[in-house]
Amino acid sequence: MAEWLGDPHLLLLCRLLLGGVFLIAALAKLSRSLEFRQLLRERFRFPEPMVRLGATTLPWIELGVAIALFFGLWTKGAAAAAGGLLLFFSFLLARARLAGQSKLDCGCFGPGARARDPLWLAGRNILLLALAVPLLNSRGVSLPPESVLPTAFLAAAAFALPALLQGIRRVAEMRRSWEEFRLQFHRGGGTQP
Repeated sequence: MAEWLGDPHLLLLCRLLLGGVFLIAALAKLSRSLEFRQLLRERFRFPEPMVRLGATTLPWIELGVAIALFFGLWTKGAAAAAGGLLLFFSFLLARARLAGQSKLDCGCFGPGARARDPLWLAGRNILLLALAVPLLNSRGVSLPPESVLPTAFLAAAAFALPALLQGIRRVAEMRRSWEEFRLQFHRGGGTQP
């Protein structure tokens, strides 16, 4: 193994980047769980029990992997889980491409993403898998906790901020929709619920 692959700063960078990707993916799926379930049902044609299981557990597994990577807990196990998930997702994307789907919203970062060629998405997953390799080969070398935790908190905040802003925007949209409904209902002569 090349000596530079064990550099503590490289390992920290790989942990934070891979953890950030999984954090964003988990939060996006959790914030739009019904749409994610529908995407699994329609795009990947999973049977209903697998749809329920996948839509319910996958975001939480991704969140667990992200937290473990951010805080350096069970790093090799978290990197192995991330790698396994990325390989599984790549397999599904390759299967979709073989089934004739030339453009696909994979649902990786929640439903509604721009449709891309499944092979491009699988290639992206392989590049992300490269971030897990140094973590799998590490010998437990890491930076002292006092230098890791502030960095991890800042990285988590930076990665979570877009999801938080999206959530705030969705709540505002829901409130506007409710107000419009209430006004229409009120004008229609009915009583408010």
